[in-house]
Amino acid sequence: MNCLNCDRIIQENITLRELFSWQSLTPEILCKECRRMFISQKIDKNKGCKICHAFGEESICDECLEWRNIYGCDYQHHSCFYYNKFFSEWLERFKRQGDYVLGQIFAKEIARAVIDIHPDLVVPMPSATAHLAERGFNQVAVMLEFAGVSYIEPLVMTESSGSQSKKTREERLRAIINFELKEDYRSVLTQRSILLVDDVYTTGTTLHRAAHALAPYVKKIETFSLCR
Repeated sequence: MNCLNCDRIIQENITLRELFSWQSLTPEILCKECRRMFISQKIDKNKGCKICHAFGEESICDECLEWRNIYGCDYQHHSCFYYNKFFSEWLERFKRQGDYVLGQIFAKEIARAVIDIHPDLVVPMPSATAHLAERGFNQVAVMLEFAGVSYIEPLVMTESSGSQSKKTREERLRAIINFELKEDYRSVLTQRSILLVDDVYTTGTTLHRAAHALAPYVKKIETFSLCR
């Protein structure tokens, strides 16, 4: 089998115990080199900002303090990996070039994170209508499906000032992005704990505004992104 990320042939070493275990073997989808590069960026939750895991912070970063000032509360954030060039290239192929199968690469990490956080309901960030029409799928929903995580989609993105990926950090913070709750989901959300899921956390703008749209109806909100 070839690596899903780099297309190199994967050399699998099957032990005798695995061979005679009579259990189906899960094939590797990443080569050792790619898996090593991804794992090297794994977030240490004991370091960085206590809320969003921003690297190099000792307590709470300035951005989280700014969000606290705006919304009057903290939404605890969880992430698996620090974002770097390697993740940027993967996301470019998966999200912007529409290579659907790449969404399964981090299925185990996402499934484990959701189990550990243990929310009542999982909500993927909605895609802008134009982006959804262009690529044909919501990349966050696809990652959740590959991870075997059930989810609901109660939010609609009502306005966007262009692609977030092409903006500077300052432009993201000023961006006009609003979310509305679908009317028939109000009773579903009442007094439930929610995990709001995105692919990458940069400034937290979209996650915080989506959380703000859900906040009046739910008991608790936490947020998650694959990368930070």
